[in-house]
Amino acid sequence: MSKAKRRWKWLFILGAMTTLWLTQVSRAGTRVERGGTATQMEGDTPPFPTDVLRILSLNLWHDFPRFWRQRERLELVAAEVRRQNVDVVCLQEAWWTPRTGSAVRYLSKRTGMEYAYLRANGNKRAILFEEGVAILSRYPLRDIVWSELQPRAGPFEHRVVLGATVGEVRIYVTHLTNGDRRVNHAQAGALQAFVEDPVHIPAVVVGDFNAPPESPTIRALTRHWVDAGSEPGTSTCCVNPRSDNAVPKAYKRIDYAFLLGATARECRPLWIQDSARDGTLRASDHAALLIEVCTQPQVTGDRDPSPP
Repeated sequence: MSKAKRRWKWLFILGAMTTLWLTQVSRAGTRVERGGTATQMEGDTPPFPTDVLRILSLNLWHDFPRFWRQRERLELVAAEVRRQNVDVVCLQEAWWTPRTGSAVRYLSKRTGMEYAYLRANGNKRAILFEEGVAILSRYPLRDIVWSELQPRAGPFEHRVVLGATVGEVRIYVTHLTNGDRRVNHAQAGALQAFVEDPVHIPAVVVGDFNAPPESPTIRALTRHWVDAGSEPGTSTCCVNPRSDNAVPKAYKRIDYAFLLGATARECRPLWIQDSARDGTLRASDHAALLIEVCTQPQVTGDRDPSPP
């Protein structure tokens, strides 16, 4: 074989390998990773069903490619889950990195929760990094479903939704694009169609929607779903986690909890931080949302229990 032919052969092989790598560098998950065992946390906690399901939703902030103080930030999250007596944790940007491994597995071990995780972006085998959404629960996760939301914002960006049943409540977690607003709006439509086909009542949809309340995305969703955190003062993003300012100053609201056939007793932002260390260490650049969802029918007014 001549030198020219050998050169073209190696160029072809290199091109094929590069193409294969590019197709694997960022892929949405095709299966859900499950692990852990649903156990009760410390304290005298009644078995499910309970009157109120306490849900914590948080964008973990993977901080690719710097991965700033990830393990310490995970410890803050685990401690807050225990302190708040949380039943279900819904995560966005739940990472895998060589240094800390799986953030979801780590939190599962630290909280005694069962988990389900779905990759959204990256590929730990191709680029040693990936991130996705997850649901952790102190009660068993049942009827797990997932989907990639269309359209994509780009060839290497994927957005997904993950759903599971906890007790009698259906829970979904998602993270929409922060790019093209038209794509964001279309992904919200795909999310709504997925959640409502078939409709599971009661249901809670949480996550980082990357859209303010006045956006077409949120206006469209609130025509069908109830915004549990619509009270003033619920800004959730974004702050500098490295800042030593003890009082976070968030400037926009992009994290939500929506209700379908459910009632929330409370929905409030919660900054997970520790000021006792060097300055103020925050778990994320987002505030978490702490939602108390009523799991029993709400009775209002005086009703005659006798049949008509």
